[in-house]
Amino acid sequence: MFSGFTNVYNIPVHFKLVEPTDGFSREQLFRLRDILKELNCEQVTFVSHESELEGFVDKIYRITKEAGESTISTA
Repeated sequence: MFSGFTNVYNIPVHFKLVEPTDGFSREQLFRLRDILKELNCEQVTFVSHESELEGFVDKIYRITKEAGESTISTA
């Protein structure tokens, strides 16, 4: 799933990508990283189970659920 916001010049400033790499090869993951860099967005948000993406980002937030309670932590 993808959603994006644009500024008055119609240039993307924020992308939200939910499980964007499902079924991607390692090569495809790196191509996605390159494409996102080329877009030069102010912010990209990934929601993913793909640990390979951790090397592409500045901040990581992990959400865990124990005994019915969700906890957010930083990595």
